[in-house]
Amino acid sequence: MWLFNLHTPFIATLMQWLSWILVLIGHTGIWCIVFNHIHASSIPRRQRKLTELLILFVVVVPVLVVAAKLLFDFSLQMAGFAVWLQWYFYAAMVFGFFLTMRWVYRRLTTHLPPTVTHTGTRRFNIQGRLSQPLLAGTKANILGRIPFNQALDLSEECFEFSKPNLHPDLDGLRIVQLSDLHFTGCILPEYFQVVIEQANRFDPDLVFLTGDLIDNERCLDWLESILSQLQAKHGKYYVLGNHDRRMEDESVLRNKLRAAGLTSAADGNWHDIPIGQALVRIAGNELPWYVHANELQPDARMPNSDLKMLLSHSPDQIGWARQHQFDFVFAGHTHGGQIRLPLVGPIVSPSRHGVKYCAGTFQFGDTVMHVNRGLSADEPIRILCPPELTLVTIRQADP
Repeated sequence: MWLFNLHTPFIATLMQWLSWILVLIGHTGIWCIVFNHIHASSIPRRQRKLTELLILFVVVVPVLVVAAKLLFDFSLQMAGFAVWLQWYFYAAMVFGFFLTMRWVYRRLTTHLPPTVTHTGTRRFNIQGRLSQPLLAGTKANILGRIPFNQALDLSEECFEFSKPNLHPDLDGLRIVQLSDLHFTGCILPEYFQVVIEQANRFDPDLVFLTGDLIDNERCLDWLESILSQLQAKHGKYYVLGNHDRRMEDESVLRNKLRAAGLTSAADGNWHDIPIGQALVRIAGNELPWYVHANELQPDARMPNSDLKMLLSHSPDQIGWARQHQFDFVFAGHTHGGQIRLPLVGPIVSPSRHGVKYCAGTFQFGDTVMHVNRGLSADEPIRILCPPELTLVTIRQADP
């Protein structure tokens, strides 16, 4: 297998170890891509969970086989492996090298778009503010004791997005984004009430909720009791995500959100909001899980808007957003990877693009997209990836 035939034993052994490391990176990367694409699709939850177990098996077993070989015969050579497995290791090694080079490239080239300014981060532990426990259930409490778990460490991220020729009445428009609340019952309502209090302190003009609001029907009443506390001068808008499909009756869910004072942005219509003498146009995208976005008509015949913004659960809809010429896109779904490895960063993200757009702000031509890390998850575990509450202030670009 080895590409190196070096006579120095130390160098030869080192090269063999590096090759095996690349094999491990490539092998894991291949199946992370499979995982990411499956979770970016509309495959039903039961089948998706089965694929998770299968992928875990496929990832772990070859690693155990190689470890056993090293343990019992102390050999790094390929002798004893089936020919097809040797070819797979070759492919994994090449792919591992590619992933490593891509990681280096992204580290060197990733930066905020020129139209975006990060104006500050404020982090605090919500549990530290409250006397009562915020986690419920045995599993949640076990996960909560894992060292460095940041599931209850709220990070307030503040940005300024600039736009050329912005209408003066929109200069200073404040938008708060909340995403991926995942009302499961594992994190108690008091956590979310603190989040809402912090959001209201920003005194927003608009509030956007970008999907995966609820996982468990027993938490349906939380929607009205918690989300009705949100305050916004010009409206509160939402889209649903893949986890919201767990509710058997979509109409019950949407009625609860309506009762909380929220408006569906993804009903297939444009939502025009007059602000002073300016016009803001909002739409939503819940694809591929809900199809209402397919009904949205081009707005060429409508009055010209001064600002067009999209709520999209998944960042995968950025192409759709560009076709409709949105200025700004607010997305979630990826949880920022949720568990990030030191130096390496996230390795899984439920997106066709993998971890490329799993969190942060990106620009595509005239369209800027912010991907929020979310506020919760199926399980309350986050490593090097705290939950995010976002404030975006729209500004006139400097001439």
